[in-house]
Formats: sequence, C-alpha cells, structure tokens
Amino acid sequence: MVKNFANLGLIQITNSLLNILLFPFIFRIVGVEEFGKVMVANSFAWLLTVIVTWGSGQSGVNDIATSREHPLEMSRHFRVIMQTRALLFLVLLALMLGWYGLHGTNAYYFLLAMPIVLGEVVNPLFYFVAKESTSQYNLFNAVSKLVTLGLIVLCIKHSDQGAWVNFIMGMTNALLFSFLVIREYYNKRVAWISITWNHCVEFFKTNSFLVGNNMTVYLQQSIFLFGISATGQAAVLGAYSLCDKLIWTFRTIMVALFNAVYPKGAVLYEQNPEFWYQFKGKINRLMSGLFLVWAGGQYFLADTVIYLVAGKPNELATHYLQWMSLVPLLIALNMMNVLELLLERKNKVIFLIGMGILSFAAVSGFLLLKLDHQWYGVFPFFVEAVSLLLYQQYLNRHKIS
Repeated sequence: MVKNFANLGLIQITNSLLNILLFPFIFRIVGVEEFGKVMVANSFAWLLTVIVTWGSGQSGVNDIATSREHPLEMSRHFRVIMQTRALLFLVLLALMLGWYGLHGTNAYYFLLAMPIVLGEVVNPLFYFVAKESTSQYNLFNAVSKLVTLGLIVLCIKHSDQGAWVNFIMGMTNALLFSFLVIREYYNKRVAWISITWNHCVEFFKTNSFLVGNNMTVYLQQSIFLFGISATGQAAVLGAYSLCDKLIWTFRTIMVALFNAVYPKGAVLYEQNPEFWYQFKGKINRLMSGLFLVWAGGQYFLADTVIYLVAGKPNELATHYLQWMSLVPLLIALNMMNVLELLLERKNKVIFLIGMGILSFAAVSGFLLLKLDHQWYGVFPFFVEAVSLLLYQQYLNRHKIS
C-alpha cells in the first residue's frame, strides 16, 4: 500500500506543487478580482470533466485490471472509454460555443477553460493505474506541469490575460496526454479494435450512478463558489476561491491515498469484512492524529500561508482558511466511508447519500449568502461534517458482521 501511495502520490504531489507555485503567481499578476473569475472558470471546467469522464476514472481501473491478460478485451474497454469521453466533450463544446455566441455571463472565461476538459478526455491515468505502471505517466505528467508553469510565466503579463491561464493549463495536458495514448497504440500495447454503439450505451448505463455521485460530490463544495460569483462580490470571491483552491490541493493528495488503500481494502474485504473493519480503524486513527495536528497548524499559521500564497496580507482569506481548519480531517474520514460502500458495491447508496448532501449544500449555501460574508468560510466545514454524519449512520446500521 505504501508503495502504491508513493507512486500515485507522486502524481498528486506534482499537481499540487503546480498549484502551490502557480496560484501565487496568478494572484499577484491578475489581482484578487480577476483571480476569482479565473478560478470560477477553472472550477466549472473541472465540473464538466466529471461529465466527460463518466465515472471511467473509477470503473476503468477495474475493467483494465481484470482484462490485462486478455489484450483484445482490454483494448475494447480502452476504446469504449476514450470514444465515449470524446463524444461527450463534443456535445459540451457545442453547448459552450452556443453560450459564447449568445454572449452569456463569463462565457469568454468558460470557453477558454474548455481545454482543461479536453485534457481529461485523453488522460490515460486509469489505464496506467490498472496496469500498475505509473512511472511513464508520472514523467509525462511532471513534464506537462513544468511546461505549463513556464508558459504561464512567459505569457501572462497583465490582468486582462487572466482568462488564458486555464487555456494554457488545459492545452498542455491535452497535447502531452494525447502523445502518451498514441504511443501506447503505436507500441501495440493497446490494439485499435472496432466497437459498436451498444458498447457505449452499456458503458453509459453501467456508470450512471458513478457519474451521478461524482457530480454531487463536486457540486457539494463548488456550488457555493458559483453562488458567490453570482453575487458580484469580486473581492470576497477572490478570497474564498483562494482558500477553496488550497483545500482542493489537499483533496488531490487524498485521491492518491484513496487509490493506494483501495486495492488492499478490496483484498481484505473479499477475505473477511472484519479484516477490512480492523484495517479501516487503524487508518482512521492514524489520519485523525495526523490531521488534528494539521488543523492546529492551519488555524494558527493561516495568516502566514495566505501571505506566502497571495504575496500580501488578506484578512478575509485568513479568516476563511481558519474556518476550514478541520476540513482536511473530515475529508479523509469521509474518503474511508465512501471506500467501504464501494467495496460493498453500493453505488446507488453512494449516489443517494450524495444527493442528500448536495441538497444540504444548496440550502445552507443559499442561507449563508444572506448573511455577512465573514461567515462564508464555515460552508466547507458544515458540508463535510454532514457528509460524515450521513455516511457513518448508514454504515453503522448496515454493518456486515
């Protein structure tokens, strides 16, 4: 598990380092108000990636892993995933072009963020994770991030160029990941085989609950960011989006831990559910101790963190980050609960709980927007706390003995 976490963690650490290096630069060049618009477009693009990937980041790992010894079947899974992603992207791109043609709100920012979606269309991470061969992917991913950083430093000089940040980030990923996919076909590790429309329809049906859950999970936090953007409070949006991206950076590291624990957890659960419960308990105790220390550091050093990222003090952002101190711990604990439901193959339950959490997020976000903006920072804490309560209640009631 530690080895898997190291390999997968390198990917997430590379992505996180880009954010840590990039966000301060963008913030200082474009200013707090433009930064908020850029990050809203960035969040919107990542929301669309949930649609285009259609749960394949999760199901694809299982499909490829279980068919590695059967090249034609594995190639069929790979082709279905890539083709359905491409079809969904074309539909979304057409809709976005229509929105831009109608001069929709922030359409310019959203359209220039579409390459981020394209980058996830051709992202073959699921394939390399399933084959337990992420070293090549790590290299290309690291190169992509370095090129992205260099291009943004060279090209973004003024605040009115902020919208192009997302374009550069997305196109670099799209080009390098495309090369990686083409190389797999060229080296005949994957065969180009024909598929039928029925294969795609079956894929859409099978993964419908997964994509529904992924959508609710993403909206649970992003819906409030979109809400703030609609209020026109540019300075507030900039401060909140800065803290939101810092928490998002932590989430990317948690994805690596999730992928590292998943295979071990699946084996233990298959042997005996009790083995899994013991393993989960150990991981939860370890994370609780670690992230309680993290929470203390985040609370007392929030002003220093914001100063290092923004290049100047921002009292409102510091206040928000302090409110979010316990959020990393709650994210980690929720991750283990979702994993347990995945092991029990209760995708529908995950979706239904996710819908409940999303409903709470929508209502609480609406009410918070009626209050003074000083309270906005409590939103992530409330949502993660309610998530933990709902997941834990269900698991306690339906625990397999």
